[in-house]
Amino acid sequence: MPRSADSSLAVPARGADASDGADPKRVLADRVEQLYSQMPLGIVATLIIGSIATYELSDERTRDLVLFWWGLVVLITAARAALYIGYRSSKNRLAEAAQWLRWLGISALANGVNWGFAGAVFFPSHTDEQQVFLAFLLAGIASAGIPSYAAS
Repeated sequence: MPRSADSSLAVPARGADASDGADPKRVLADRVEQLYSQMPLGIVATLIIGSIATYELSDERTRDLVLFWWGLVVLITAARAALYIGYRSSKNRLAEAAQWLRWLGISALANGVNWGFAGAVFFPSHTDEQQVFLAFLLAGIASAGIPSYAAS
């Protein structure tokens, strides 16, 4: 039976060992690159949302605590910006991808702890309207952060 012209264009079936051709270091480096590419947006969003929260939650009774928290937001955000700049200027991203991923995880942990601190400290000490505002704010941050870090 003669072969038709269309059979030469058929895509071969993927075998169980089709993933053997992918370099695990390259895959990890691509994941890290994707995560770091989202970092500037996260940095800007953290500053904007943090400044809104600082404005909304600040009153005479908790002003010092809110300003201390805002200082932590600025400090952690500056450290995350330095991490981003360091990653972008790195000459050997492929070989150091695992280390860059660890540092990114530590920065995400620090940012999450700071927002958790805001929820634990500010939530019980404010009126019902401010509690609702803070609950929506924290839920929005969590819902935006989960897809951002799901790739790792």
